[in-house]
Amino acid sequence: MNVTTNARLRPLAALAAGVAAVAILASVPTDASAMTVMYAELPDLVRTSELVLHGKIIDAKVIDRRKAGRAVWTEYTLSVHDVWKGDRKAVGKIFRWRHLGGNTTDGMTLHVPGMPRFIVGEETVVLLEKHSEGHVLTGASQGKFTVATNKKGQKFATRHLGGVNLVRRAANGRLVGVHEHNHRGGRAHLLPPPEAPQPIQVLRKAILEWVASDAANRKVTKPAAPSVRKGVPVRSNTKVKR
Repeated sequence: MNVTTNARLRPLAALAAGVAAVAILASVPTDASAMTVMYAELPDLVRTSELVLHGKIIDAKVIDRRKAGRAVWTEYTLSVHDVWKGDRKAVGKIFRWRHLGGNTTDGMTLHVPGMPRFIVGEETVVLLEKHSEGHVLTGASQGKFTVATNKKGQKFATRHLGGVNLVRRAANGRLVGVHEHNHRGGRAHLLPPPEAPQPIQVLRKAILEWVASDAANRKVTKPAAPSVRKGVPVRSNTKVKR
């Protein structure tokens, strides 16, 4: 977490509650200026998310909650183009969520290294999960795709994970970096990197299929209602007076 200010320095104990989830794993070699998070395959991120939205950032508003011990947040407003996961009616045409960090009116800047930044006017796909603040990105920077249009009018979605240390658990249980080499039998094996840019329609189709598959699996595993046997007389211990 980086905190800079042009005003007088103030106690930052109130920020602890807002950044407790940003922990550096001491057992993994990391860049001290970056955040360390567990790498998750995209289907798992989608499964964890309550919402997957495609749209354009149209507003950003800083919410300073230091006095309440809840740090500094930025509330982003998304003009929703499409809902890939979630209740379309509940989401609506405009959706807002809060993102840790921002620039306050007294000159302080709070930024968590490795967390993505959003710019008003940019097109994006976001994966969001429930949080005490409403919704937050799923998997930190893994939950944001930047959408760009090429000269042919084709849209591509890309994840930018610079500044974040992604780790995963190896077969021996040790945490290793996603880009770390494992030497076995004299050969170096490179763990798979994050996804390359892909056509947005390809990404949309894949996510919709994962969402539909998860929904179908939940229906299959739902306990069946108890069956009622027909033709079996019901006995009563209550005596009827005549």
